[in-house]
Amino acid sequence: MQDRHWLIYSKIKYQIFCFCCKLFTRDKNSNQLATTGYSDWRNISKMLREHEKSHKHIICMTSWMELEVRLQKNLTIDKYVQEEINKEKSYWRDVLLRIIAVVKGLAKNNIAFHGLKNKIGQDGNGNFLGMIEVIVDFDLVMIEHVRRIEKVILDCTPDISYREHMSLIIRCVDISEISPKIEEFFMTFLVVNHKTGEGLFNTLQDVLVDLDLSIDDIRGQGYDNGSNMRGKHKGVQKRLLDINPRAAYTPCGCHSLNLALSDIASSSETTILFFGIFQRIYCLLFSSTNNAEVFRDIVNGITESRVNSVKAIRYQTPQIREALFYLEDNSDNPKTRSEAESLAMSDIHGIGNFEFLFGMVIWYELLFAVIAISQVQGLVSFLKIFRETGFQEAKKEAERIAIDMKINHGFSVKPKRASRKKRHHDEEPENHEGSVILTAKEHFRVDYFIKILDQSLVSLETKFDQLQNNEKTFGFLFDLQKLKSAKDDSLMTSCANLEAYLKYGVHSDIDGNDLFMELKLLKNVLPKEINKQLEVLDFLKKMERCYPNTWIAYRIMMTIPVSVATAGKRFSKLKLIKSYLRSSMSQERAMIKELDYTYLIDEFASKTARRAIFQN
Repeated sequence: MQDRHWLIYSKIKYQIFCFCCKLFTRDKNSNQLATTGYSDWRNISKMLREHEKSHKHIICMTSWMELEVRLQKNLTIDKYVQEEINKEKSYWRDVLLRIIAVVKGLAKNNIAFHGLKNKIGQDGNGNFLGMIEVIVDFDLVMIEHVRRIEKVILDCTPDISYREHMSLIIRCVDISEISPKIEEFFMTFLVVNHKTGEGLFNTLQDVLVDLDLSIDDIRGQGYDNGSNMRGKHKGVQKRLLDINPRAAYTPCGCHSLNLALSDIASSSETTILFFGIFQRIYCLLFSSTNNAEVFRDIVNGITESRVNSVKAIRYQTPQIREALFYLEDNSDNPKTRSEAESLAMSDIHGIGNFEFLFGMVIWYELLFAVIAISQVQGLVSFLKIFRETGFQEAKKEAERIAIDMKINHGFSVKPKRASRKKRHHDEEPENHEGSVILTAKEHFRVDYFIKILDQSLVSLETKFDQLQNNEKTFGFLFDLQKLKSAKDDSLMTSCANLEAYLKYGVHSDIDGNDLFMELKLLKNVLPKEINKQLEVLDFLKKMERCYPNTWIAYRIMMTIPVSVATAGKRFSKLKLIKSYLRSSMSQERAMIKELDYTYLIDEFASKTARRAIFQN
């Protein structure tokens, strides 16, 4: 086949042209290939054979080849002009590199740009122009640039704005490199005007269209556990599943655990009172530097950080009470003295009662188990065992602490305020004669201990039920030991379930029978040193895709998110960037780090260089 590299096609006119004749012909009566284009497709072969043998085409082709040689050797008629353009382009590139470096440095440290004046050389011209003046003192490029320019105009920002933002992260398996990698790419911040599930989903659809991404290609979705996101009937995940049932939803594991702990902490009035006392202790501790110094001298390692806040009081309750007594006797602030006395001595609102010590031991065991046990099933098993045996063990430890603190280690009987229930005129009053009256110990066990343990089990099961469903679908691929030891019947069932899960209409991402045969072979040839899913992907890629269904299944599984921590990190950066000094900063200005400015520098330098040369 002959290579006619001079032949080009116009997508706009739907016609073909001869490139060299279009550029170099001087004859207005030339054929259509050199003028208006040719589109007679039936006679195209005859036309091309005649044209490439014509005298005019050979002359234009020769001129084209001569120009190509001259361009390669830099011997064109505009040689000196081109040299000046290249020098000017290099100059503007160097200038922009220095200016962008200053902009990134100021933005990284959250420093304001503008000042009272907007000219170089004037006092109070701000951090940006001030840094330019510093560079000018020793950099020849900026010396020349400052000699040319007259003024720099900077943007100003109004006062703080209250706008809801949504962070969009795209998670994928990058197979472009030698070894596959799981990547999470930050795409954009979205200003949310409607916070309902429908409004958020419409915003998501619009941005996917803008990014030229198809909603049918989504195989996983992850959000925080807000009801407008995770709602089973009107949430974002449900609306997305209605369009694409293969977009597996996974609630954020971190948010789920936090919400579960929040439900537990608010399950009982005694629990709410318990954490209220904790909050008062730390508020008193950090209300002044003098109070903090007293606590540091008496208590070791006290901190507000999560489980460590409970740990400090759990193991140093006598020392904390001693610090409270010291503040009561020596503080000059009447409010501090009153608060310290209440926390040290009150039987209800302080640490000097046995129920507080008992609850402190219980809660430390729960929080420590949450931190130490990484698997949900293991945590549930621990809670079930702790529900049966933990009360007596915690009671013994609380009694030991109470004896060390020299306080009564018995349960106090608190008179319960009688509740008044509104009754209709024909309704008889309630009869309490047959009700069971519990002892103080049993009341604490039933109303506090059993209640928070039951709430723990219910919250964990409801918050993580979707994760359990995903584990049933993809678990046989995730656990390599389980895969290698799986029997054929069980493996075939798992493959069939996965095919059904990834099927929408007549289209399916995998074939269950082929996946079963591939996995039977794979589990026998997979090297023993491979223990992670990414290593399996790497192995499959090196095998030149001998296992196509397995390759797809593992990529989909690794695409499903487990946490939305990446989006949370972006919001942390957004809070640093959009301070009250620059509250109306737009998306484009906020994305300095993500900006690929190399192309912009080259484009700007090229255009500015040509304008500067031809103006002179």
